Amino acid sequence: MDVAHELVYEIYKVSPAVLISVVPVLEQELKVDDIPSRLLATRVTGKMLSEKNSNLSKDFPILWKLWLDRSMDSQPTVRLERVALSASFYENQPALCEDINKSLLERLQDPDDRVRVACCTLFNQFTKATMLDNVSTAIFKGIQERTRDRKVI
Repeated sequence: MDVAHELVYEIYKVSPAVLISVVPVLEQELKVDDIPSRLLATRVTGKMLSEKNSNLSKDFPILWKLWLDRSMDSQPTVRLERVALSASFYENQPALCEDINKSLLERLQDPDDRVRVACCTLFNQFTKATMLDNVSTAIFKGIQERTRDRKVI
């Protein structure tokens, strides 16, 4: 992670209110054409949004929507990062799992097979209770459909 973005994340963990002026910058970085910048903004924003007891998604709904929209990014690397960051929401932010489930369900149909595989393997790390409480049945059905793919990964 870029030093500045790492510093933003560390400050956020200690005192979220201090970073109110940084949120518009993150919002802009999530929309830039520069792929490394967009990838970095996706990573740091996802980590901040998924922190336990974070209210960032409620306080900054535009930031939340922009981050969710990275699941439809034109670059597979950004979509992969977005999928990988989704895991921490199931443990730390269960109230946001409905939105996460919707976006992952779409990514199970992603044109890039790496993104589809990442979606399928994401759930290996969860406990049974977390999966039953937070993962929608549509996700399980989507994973079942992926098992029928002909391409061996």
